[in-house]
Amino acid sequence: MMPADSLAATVTARSVRHPKPEFVNPAMLRTIRASASSWVVKILFLILVASFAVWGIGDIFRGPSRSTAVAEVGGIAIGGEQFLREFRRETGRLQALFGGQFDEEQARRMGLDRRVLEDMITRTLFNVYAGEIGLTVPNDVIVQRIRSDPTFRNDLGVFDRARFNFLLQQNGLTEQDYIALLRRDLAREQLLNAVTGGVTAPETLVTAVHRYRTETRVAETLMIPNESITDIGEPTEDELAAFHKEHEDRYQAPEYRSVTIVELSPAALAQEIKVSEEDLRTAYEERADELAVPERRHVEQIVFPDEAAAKAAADMLRDGVAFAEVARRTTGGEPVDLGTVERAGMLQELAEGAFATPEGQVSEPVESPLGWHLLHVIEVQDAHAPSFEEVRDRLREDIAMDRAVETVIELANAFEDELAGGATLDEAARTLNLDLTKIDAVSAAGRAPDGSKIPAIADRPVLLSLAFSTPEGETSGLTETADGGYAMLRVDGLTPRMLRPLEEVRSRVVADWQAAQRAEAAREKAEAIAERVRAGEDLAAIAGELGLSVKTSDPFRRDTGDAEANVPADLAADLFQLEEGGVATGEADEGHVVARLIEIRPADAGADSPEVAKLRRDISDAMAGDVLAQFGDALRRKIEVRVNQDAIDALF
Repeated sequence: MMPADSLAATVTARSVRHPKPEFVNPAMLRTIRASASSWVVKILFLILVASFAVWGIGDIFRGPSRSTAVAEVGGIAIGGEQFLREFRRETGRLQALFGGQFDEEQARRMGLDRRVLEDMITRTLFNVYAGEIGLTVPNDVIVQRIRSDPTFRNDLGVFDRARFNFLLQQNGLTEQDYIALLRRDLAREQLLNAVTGGVTAPETLVTAVHRYRTETRVAETLMIPNESITDIGEPTEDELAAFHKEHEDRYQAPEYRSVTIVELSPAALAQEIKVSEEDLRTAYEERADELAVPERRHVEQIVFPDEAAAKAAADMLRDGVAFAEVARRTTGGEPVDLGTVERAGMLQELAEGAFATPEGQVSEPVESPLGWHLLHVIEVQDAHAPSFEEVRDRLREDIAMDRAVETVIELANAFEDELAGGATLDEAARTLNLDLTKIDAVSAAGRAPDGSKIPAIADRPVLLSLAFSTPEGETSGLTETADGGYAMLRVDGLTPRMLRPLEEVRSRVVADWQAAQRAEAAREKAEAIAERVRAGEDLAAIAGELGLSVKTSDPFRRDTGDAEANVPADLAADLFQLEEGGVATGEADEGHVVARLIEIRPADAGADSPEVAKLRRDISDAMAGDVLAQFGDALRRKIEVRVNQDAIDALF
């Protein structure tokens, strides 16, 4: 076994992803389900099921927790900083999905904070129990795990200590700290594997579910298009008013907000900054090394498993065989094009071979950690120092941007000082000569009441989020923007979401009423035809009377249907409740469908082995999740868990 000191000198890493899924606590999910009352919440719930699948040592790279503990598990504290970070990470991800109106307050109402904390408690429970029963992870397992993870390798697929050292330094960790944390997570993985290792889906269950899912049916269908109903008149005023009220959700004007925005943008400031010729010349001299273009080479390679194979290929090259042909004969494929690379961008061993070989030539066999290589140097681009004129524009942009960033920071501080001194947003902007942008009305989609896009805010998620998370009459905090600048806004007014007056949307309401009448008439016509077919009439004959045609579906499953034959999924489900010859009706995109079931095809249990294998894995995983849930509940009865609700509330 490798000593710990040697281990620390051996392993390298960039970051850790620990893909072992944790269980979802049933009690917490019941809480979230209980609060679900809208389609947004239902979608949110589905996302939450998957949003906590990756946990582990990766958490350490978001920094240690130093604030008051929000929970304690068997004497191990869960810090408030860590909890809040996880909560905000998930809120931000969901906000990107649902838009700026989804904020922390709504996330808490939906139970996201409880879900985050519950999952953190569960992880800690497993860690504590793994320690209690003495689970250990040998050093060689630690090394193997780190070295086998592709995230620890550079672009050439090789272990990179420089990345490891940089990452740990950035997060205030030593190698030994890192290894200890990884050892903890691997011990937890051992525990979870032990708990779920024997869980497999019974074959009788797999077979039954597979048969249920893969049984297919065939139907003949007749579509009654809504547009074929032409005798629809005009609605009366009473009918129109009733329809408008009944379907008021269709005619809502969104919430609009009027805002005043102040932005401090480095890019905008940089355009106004003048850079003298002297400054450009000075920067050119000071950045000579940085501006210099190193020698570059366009290289392709063939990789061999051993030296003997590489030497045999080299002999073929000496006999006049082209490099590409050697690759095809020895590996069955084309040479690997490494592109145009610098010496620093290659493995040291490969760089020495590639940069010692003349243009158009092939190196001698070179050994690296990846195998044995033959390197073909296609082109050499000599190192050179660009002239001042070549880089003048780049230098001007860089200097102007650097100065603009400094100016923005100074302006941001001065702006906050003005506000702290009692100035209003407008007064502070005038004092510092900052531009104010006033928007009379903007929706959460960044549009004006006439539906047009408002460029000043529509493509700025940060500004939209501020506009719809800041209370009316209040000013937001100074917030960093994507371009490295800052923004602050005031919500001057709010027009709540409301039903548009009937007169404003009359033409839409009339069209919708008529469409509803056509759809209802088509439904009634389809039901009447279905009754005739049930009474023994032929569906094709009825279609001929109406000048329509019958379609025959391909075999479909209960959850898919056949869109081409006008069998939507809902109608397919109804047809799976019938015997052959049974008739059902359903709604399709453009009308109503009469369907007669003409064939039932039982599933072949062994016909779809990849699907059976996947189903077996899915059922086994679901059963393993249930076992982990029960195991977690048992641990909660064994290991004390305390939640500090006051500390949680204080964080918000």
